Amino acid sequence: MKNFRSILSAFTLALIATSSIAFAQGKQAETPMLKPDLLLGDVKNVSLFIDNVDIRGNEVDAFLDVKQTLAKAAEAAEKAGKKADDKITVEMKIETARNFLLLMSRAPLKGGEAEKFKAIITAVTDAADKAQK
Repeated sequence: MKNFRSILSAFTLALIATSSIAFAQGKQAETPMLKPDLLLGDVKNVSLFIDNVDIRGNEVDAFLDVKQTLAKAAEAAEKAGKKADDKITVEMKIETARNFLLLMSRAPLKGGEAEKFKAIITAVTDAADKAQK
């Protein structure tokens, strides 16, 4: 079962990575929201991590949406007195989550960052699984 889930997560990430960045359409109220639980420190680091990704001109809005979503979540958590090792819930539209995963898949990665990278990706894909149920 665990192997199946790993394969499914890898397939989902590969599918997202091979497609171009999705752009939000329709009204926000109709857009499904994902709520991955991440460490505040990870949210801040991911924001810096994706800054190293090469994007195309038609991906600027999607990139900025991901950055804004992460910044808003981090700012709200800090105002609430959360520390870097506290878990926070990052609310994001499904389109933002797709773009987030695509940007993460493009980011340069060191071997030592693999476990943290996997944990972040797993948190987002788990949130997507919950949203589909």
